[in-house]
Amino acid sequence: MVTFPAQHELVPLIRRWGERLRFASRVVTNELNSLLTDDARDRFIATFRDEFGHRRPIDEPLLRCVLSRAVRPPAGEMPIDERLWWCLSSRDSFPPRALRPAGGALTPGFGREPIESWTEREMRVMHAAINRAVISHDSALFERVLDAAAWLMDNVQTDNATNRPWGIHAVIIHGLLGHTNAEHDAAGMLHAAHAATGEADRLSQIILLDAARTLDRWTA
Repeated sequence: MVTFPAQHELVPLIRRWGERLRFASRVVTNELNSLLTDDARDRFIATFRDEFGHRRPIDEPLLRCVLSRAVRPPAGEMPIDERLWWCLSSRDSFPPRALRPAGGALTPGFGREPIESWTEREMRVMHAAINRAVISHDSALFERVLDAAAWLMDNVQTDNATNRPWGIHAVIIHGLLGHTNAEHDAAGMLHAAHAATGEADRLSQIILLDAARTLDRWTA
């Protein structure tokens, strides 16, 4: 049964995982901690690029969540992963029926869309949804996300995406609640984020920092 905060006996394990994620994100965390004014944070958000000079639409709402710089989301249609992250960053409710209500994946398209792009989107949605569940103490959403995490680990290789650890904390929580192999899967996701260069890339470090903060919230 899910409780808010987490069960007392889980707290040391949650904190140990949080420390692992924070260590893996330490380089960018130090960079973010050096941003002492709102102007500096806004400049960082506006100019952020990864090591290859790339910037994705998802980057801005993620950074706004991490740096607590809420603004109204842009108008118009956008993919569901971007929409949910803008909802988080602006502290808005998720749109009605944003997630598939039945078991399995949170988003449609599995088996019809290219596996790489579908997996990336599903993991981004999973990450946003577990954050919202913890923030709002929404046990039904929490359970739904953990069900999706189990389905994803059973049916899809997460390295079908970009080796970025979106939703890693949902997998960690699934494992801490006693589900076989989930912590091993989370460790694999963390290892994959380091595989190319020995350090997680800048965006992955921000993702890991955000995941660590959500684990902290679950124990608060």
